[in-house]
Amino acid sequence: PQATDGRRMVYRDDATGELIYGELGTKIRRVVFKAKPDDLPEWMPSRDFSMVALQFESRPNRPGFVAIVRIDGKGYRELIREQRPQEFGGPLDPVGGMVNWSWDNRYLLIQLVNQDPQRILIVSTTSGERRELFSQKNGEFRPCAFSPDGRFVACICRPPLGIPGRSRLFMLPVQGGEPHLVTDGPSSNFDLFDWTADGRYLVVLSPQFDKPALQLLPVKDGAADGE
Repeated sequence: PQATDGRRMVYRDDATGELIYGELGTKIRRVVFKAKPDDLPEWMPSRDFSMVALQFESRPNRPGFVAIVRIDGKGYRELIREQRPQEFGGPLDPVGGMVNWSWDNRYLLIQLVNQDPQRILIVSTTSGERRELFSQKNGEFRPCAFSPDGRFVACICRPPLGIPGRSRLFMLPVQGGEPHLVTDGPSSNFDLFDWTADGRYLVVLSPQFDKPALQLLPVKDGAADGE
């Protein structure tokens, strides 16, 4: 697996545990981070490929956590780690499911799973300060993506597993407020890819003539702005 913008890429060597940065068309190749082969993290580079977020699952002797590291392999630090308060007898904030960067690299969108309700946090990449953006008791909110101007987060809400229903595309105001329904689609073959860089469209996967199709959905101020 790899992440690329067409010029640069980050990929993982599962045999060695190395997370590697490379540039297409050049001989530039460097190790960003090296993990144990039996403890490989999920990863996501920032949009400008200056940093990489690392998401480690919990293990019997260690809680799960999210860390970031610069693309040159320096500046590694943890941002958020599972909390295990004694009064609960277990993890309070299981980390996993989703990590996404803001367009200015200042924040990470992190989903907390294995709890009811599921929660979506915005975490500062500089201070580690966190706040809850939204919590959802029924269904699953993902994938999610920041708008380029940082004002909104677009999210797909899927029905609970095994329960019939439609997937819905919501807009969440970053500064607070109720989510706004933008559109919906069938529970399968309906997905969110990302925003376009100008913030005018959402790129969605949605059926057309009974076949999956990539479509552009025009949006403005957190709402649909046309077909």
